[in-house]
Amino acid sequence: MPDAAEFFHRYHFAVYRYFLRLLGQAELAEDLTQEVFVRIVRSAGRYTPQGREAAWVFTIVRAVEVEHARRADRAPQVVSLSEAPDRALDPPHVVALGVLQAVSRLPRRDQELLVLRELAGLTYEELAEACGVPIGTVRTRMYRAREAVRRMLPGWAGERRHERKEH
Repeated sequence: MPDAAEFFHRYHFAVYRYFLRLLGQAELAEDLTQEVFVRIVRSAGRYTPQGREAAWVFTIVRAVEVEHARRADRAPQVVSLSEAPDRALDPPHVVALGVLQAVSRLPRRDQELLVLRELAGLTYEELAEACGVPIGTVRTRMYRAREAVRRMLPGWAGERRHERKEH
């Protein structure tokens, strides 16, 4: 295992970005990221490089996030598109707000999978290892989560592919 500074350099941004996207609060994301790296340093002696490093890191990230959710004991915040800033938003920003809103409505475990996959870049194998579930379960949950987000985003996420062309 690399030394703590190298490990921090390698994974800090991915861990922070995960928490920021999942929780939407920069200060809280920083605190939880710090907690993750404290735990990594404490458990470094028990690390055995059997699996992938990223999966081990995100197993710790998940544990910290689950503990935080239990402590917070609150529902995820949902940002309504009507609460968007007053300035004119160009379409990519509107779509991004809609996607964030849709993801925030998913069950916690599905939010977690999407964020770990799309922002942290974990493979399905790493997700299975980090979440402690079979890879088939990861595939099924990812498919269902993506479909749920698509259904919540009418007109943005592929509805056109189902429309019939009339000549």
